[in-house]
Amino acid sequence: MAFLIFTFYKVPKTTIGRIERAKTNTTIRTLVKIANALEIEPKELLNFQIK
Repeated sequence: MAFLIFTFYKVPKTTIGRIERAKTNTTIRTLVKIANALEIEPKELLNFQIK
């Protein structure tokens, strides 16, 4: 899936990794690109429970 995001949506692999490891914040634009690649609504990426 990272290949799809990197190739078609122009999000660098390093950026994806840093977001996954919570080493950086992302922009709304990048969030939308990732959601489009996953074929989900952007709000689904933000639907989580804080413990």
